[in-house]
Amino acid sequence: MRRLLILLVAFLSCFPAYHSLRRKFVDVDRVDEVVARTVKLHMWDGSAYVIEDVRSIKVMGDSIAFKGKYYSPDRFSVGEGRYVVPKGDVALVEVNGFEPTLSPIGSLMLVVGAAVWVGFSMYCTSNPKACYGSCPVYYVRSGGGWRLEAEGFSSSVIKSLARTDVDMLPHARLSDTFLLLAKNEALETQYILRADLLLLPKGEGERVYPSPDEGRFLRVRGEVPPVAFITPTGDGLAKVRGRDGLEYRSWSDGRDLVRAETLRVRLRFAKGGRKALVLTYRQALLTTFLFYQAMAYTGRRYAEYLVKLERGKMERFLKDTLLQRFRTLYVVMDGRVVGEVKEMGPIAHNHTAIDLGYLGPGEYEVLLIGTRGFWKIDYVAGADIVGESDPIEVPPERIVGSGIISPNGFPVVLLPGDSVLFSFNLKGYGEGRYEVFLSSRGYYYEWQRKEWEDEEDPAMLALLYASPRAYLRLIAPRYKRVERKMEEGFWRSKYNRREGAL
Repeated sequence: MRRLLILLVAFLSCFPAYHSLRRKFVDVDRVDEVVARTVKLHMWDGSAYVIEDVRSIKVMGDSIAFKGKYYSPDRFSVGEGRYVVPKGDVALVEVNGFEPTLSPIGSLMLVVGAAVWVGFSMYCTSNPKACYGSCPVYYVRSGGGWRLEAEGFSSSVIKSLARTDVDMLPHARLSDTFLLLAKNEALETQYILRADLLLLPKGEGERVYPSPDEGRFLRVRGEVPPVAFITPTGDGLAKVRGRDGLEYRSWSDGRDLVRAETLRVRLRFAKGGRKALVLTYRQALLTTFLFYQAMAYTGRRYAEYLVKLERGKMERFLKDTLLQRFRTLYVVMDGRVVGEVKEMGPIAHNHTAIDLGYLGPGEYEVLLIGTRGFWKIDYVAGADIVGESDPIEVPPERIVGSGIISPNGFPVVLLPGDSVLFSFNLKGYGEGRYEVFLSSRGYYYEWQRKEWEDEEDPAMLALLYASPRAYLRLIAPRYKRVERKMEEGFWRSKYNRREGAL
């Protein structure tokens, strides 16, 4: 009985959340299951159908039938009636004014669910730009519980930007049956297209790290901390000597969000050979804020802008703005860029090894140059490169959980609070002989928050598109005012509707 009560409370705690949202996005194959006031089908050609009678929606094989209104790509009303459209022509399914469907028991438990929800609501309502979000997060078994190890495809905010993300799982321990837990702890619709393990052979006393050069994995040994780690504010060595979560970080410039800073790493090698710089890092919430703020400026037209992005009509917005500069941490030695670190994500730590080439014994200075207030550095070390490793790919044997799981396994669709368990058969792979990585591919859609609609501002969006440098200077003071408070709000607004269910 107690377990049933816990599950009911966990399940119902999601309901009040939906009232604070204006729009969400659902899978086209599930559009006939939606409970909402209106559904909007955004088509690849830019046109749209608005369906107010959601009960008229029927999914019939590869087509969708419904009664609604049709609008041309420039949003002129063309007609109203019954339509049948191919599912492949639908770019995005937008759901507006949705409400939870409560059973009689659910109605009685709504107050309990609201109490569970209050922590999330408090932080997201008071500062919606700090709401937790990014992408699917992955956990591995560790010490009798689950340990956060990775986040997938953080920058894949629309389908056309789907990418494959390779993440090291440094605390993974091999067993005949290896379990990986994926969770959606944000207000997003997440699509996992693939999730495979990569096993990298290694020798005794070695670790295998991904190189910033895509597809390369470096085997290293003999990691030693730097003799100095000099920051603009002084000595930061104590914060980067171990993977302990202390982290060096700075705060943004209040006048220009792309202001750079330089960190000076001094390494000492007793012997010569091929050397590497090992980094463990993640990002602050700067780009999270910028992305959410841009969403807020789209207001009621958020879905329209998403479709424009999907159709490639705003390529400059994605590729040519200064926002791309935030992604890169330049590794410089003797005036030459020897590596560019670009892996994104504010949640889980990333790990990498940069090939410094062949160096003789002695002391060397390596510069890390990146956007001020954006990078969190947890660990820095020098190491010997002993070779490279080729991955062995292992697909999941079984997928179970509360997400929408396709008959063939993929894609897996996760709505807020959903979680799935990937089970891998690793019989024959010995513990200690392999470094474990996750290769995940997918994308996600952020849900528009109701609170953001009041900030609709086409002029600010136009400025971001036409003159991103001016935009980032204009918005710098606004981010500076909330920057130090965002961390607490971000982490305390995790959406954990079914915490402990798996």
